[in-house]
Amino acid sequence: MRDVVQCGRDHGVTVCLENLSWEAKSGAAVFIDLIEYPEAGVTFDIGLANSNEAARAGFSSERFAELVSAQVRNRPLGSNDLGAHCFA
Repeated sequence: MRDVVQCGRDHGVTVCLENLSWEAKSGAAVFIDLIEYPEAGVTFDIGLANSNEAARAGFSSERFAELVSAQVRNRPLGSNDLGAHCFA
């Protein structure tokens, strides 16, 4: 991640990591480790935050937002309601 973030910075691009499935990132703690570099940003998808394993285990989207709020750079304009993909 460090190399990718550095490459982005060298080219004037902010690299963001989206909170996809916790399974893919082995939990919220690993996600936090991946974005520990100040130049890394977060794409915060509240629909995914509410629907992943961490949320079902009690790690709320609000708690996650508190942890990453300083690094949130954008959010998707889609909808995860009822499994549909509706884009604004």
